[in-house]
Amino acid sequence: MTAGYVTRFQGDPFGSPFYYDKSLYAAYICAIIQSIMDIGVCGLIGYEGALALYKENRAFLDARFPAFWILGFLELSEQQQLKKPEKADHLCIIETGKGGLYAALWEMCESLCCGCEVDIKSIPIAQEVVEICECFDKDPYEIDSSGVWIITGEDLTAEPVTIIGKITDSKDRIILMGFDEKKKERTKRFLTPPARQEKDLANGVRK
Repeated sequence: MTAGYVTRFQGDPFGSPFYYDKSLYAAYICAIIQSIMDIGVCGLIGYEGALALYKENRAFLDARFPAFWILGFLELSEQQQLKKPEKADHLCIIETGKGGLYAALWEMCESLCCGCEVDIKSIPIAQEVVEICECFDKDPYEIDSSGVWIITGEDLTAEPVTIIGKITDSKDRIILMGFDEKKKERTKRFLTPPARQEKDLANGVRK
């Protein structure tokens, strides 16, 4: 497990998620995935990272955006005071960390030995976060999202979460992006391991 992610498996027959036979666990998860599980998010993605950018560049951002806009952004912190979901039949609960949503999704899929398909349009993110990230050429889905929970389960409608996608029995971890008019289909971003994402970013590569 990567530091910064707290994972718990509900009803895990192999005990602690830190110690299990991955081949046996893969068979166990594949059986569960046959009834496709939803992926839900509790909280606003990227807010902590955007808040850190604001604090580091306050004079610049205060001059760039009107006072009411800045106030609205700061008030979003109240929406982040969220408790960890505790419903007993969740398959997996992960707290995202400094690596952001994409890294947390990768860790979730690695832990569950599965793939995922996530709709970027469904991800809960504030426009203020997007605009602050644009000022510094940051990807809002790859900055600190501490305090945000990712949940997988069959029925998440009773929880205060936003459904963003589903886990699959494929090895691919896919983010559905915008619509390609030529191909008449959604474009796809294939997630890569967090360490490789960091290397790509350092080299100026965005996938």
